[in-house]
Amino acid sequence: MLDPFRDTEVTRATLLVFLTVPLGVLVLAVIILAAGRGDPDTTGRRAFAVYLGAVNFVAVFTLVFASFAVVQSLATLVVDGANEDAAVRGAVQAGLIVAAAVIVLVFHARRRRELRAESEFVPGSPAWRIDRAYLYAVCFVAVLVALFALGAGAYGGFRLLAPGVTSEFVSRHHERQEGVAQLIPQAWLGLAALYVFVRAWREVAADRT
Repeated sequence: MLDPFRDTEVTRATLLVFLTVPLGVLVLAVIILAAGRGDPDTTGRRAFAVYLGAVNFVAVFTLVFASFAVVQSLATLVVDGANEDAAVRGAVQAGLIVAAAVIVLVFHARRRRELRAESEFVPGSPAWRIDRAYLYAVCFVAVLVALFALGAGAYGGFRLLAPGVTSEFVSRHHERQEGVAQLIPQAWLGLAALYVFVRAWREVAADRT
């Protein structure tokens, strides 16, 4: 029988993940202000770099978290008694957010590449410093997300392998299903966050050469 509190727990977990976005934006804002404070902007591109950094940051992690919500909704279908209509509704809603995030990200990532290709975009310039702060903020939040997601996913794997240890109130079969439903989306979130980290870190490394 499906746990009547499962939907509430899933909703809370998703909400906590989405709260990482404003937290990350706060981190990004602090780093950007520190990177640009007291630095004269002779090129006039600092404000544009701040805008692109903020929008790309939000778009990247909205895409990561919304895709997690899609996988999480669909993963509930492996549990006996799951509400299939609710799972599909959740997946569709999150999928629409994914599509919107992709559109925003594609447009602004292209503008960022154009900014980085400008002759005024050189190491030490205000725009370069802001862009570098953006990359470090992405790396920081991506590592944070991956850390907690992979930890939660590992526990889902433990539930799958040792259902008798992790639950005393439901059948082992049901506990294994719950473990799978936890493992798949958390692993997806963790790997997606690691991918984002690697991409951003490679850009940082390329700027050093």
